[in-house]
Amino acid sequence: MRIFFARHGQSEANLLKVFSNRGWKHPLTAMGRQQAHELAARLRDRNVAAVFTSPLRRAVESAQIVAEQLRVPFEIEPALVEYDVGILEDSQDPAGWQALDEVERLWAQGSLDARLPGGESYSDIRARFVPFLRPLIERFDDRADASLVLIGHGGTYRHGLPLVLDNVSREFASACGLGNGNFVETEWRDGSLRCVFWDGRAPA
Repeated sequence: MRIFFARHGQSEANLLKVFSNRGWKHPLTAMGRQQAHELAARLRDRNVAAVFTSPLRRAVESAQIVAEQLRVPFEIEPALVEYDVGILEDSQDPAGWQALDEVERLWAQGSLDARLPGGESYSDIRARFVPFLRPLIERFDDRADASLVLIGHGGTYRHGLPLVLDNVSREFASACGLGNGNFVETEWRDGSLRCVFWDGRAPA
């Protein structure tokens, strides 16, 4: 089985540089919709059985386009939501991005419960992201040749994927990033999930 962890297309929040990790705000831009169509085209021959998406608007709109193009169902999966930044929500203050960088620096140093006021910690991300994958894989256990598409967000993937991929470190994930409409291709085999390509780059 292959699992494609895809990032949503460009949204208005990306252009505004605003924190938008709750509710139903900031739709895809015209470029974001095009990126979602291009994502579907790249996955057309990958035997996709279903699409799962974060509940945030930019992800759901991306999933709708991909699922329609591939003629498969899609479901909303809360575990894929972007991580909560607490008091920074709806903010465009550049100082907020510096504060977030500091929290992520603390995570890298091992302070996994550090958080912005009202936001999620690294431990919180791990608690919601890691457990949902195995039951999802088990749902499609009889479809070993199938692929699943999971549409989520850069932050949750940057911190969550190293927890579930055997051959990807946090350093690698942070260095690579993940552009809008791009994906991490993974393979489930012998009880292990491994990265094949991260945004076209093979892990070392």
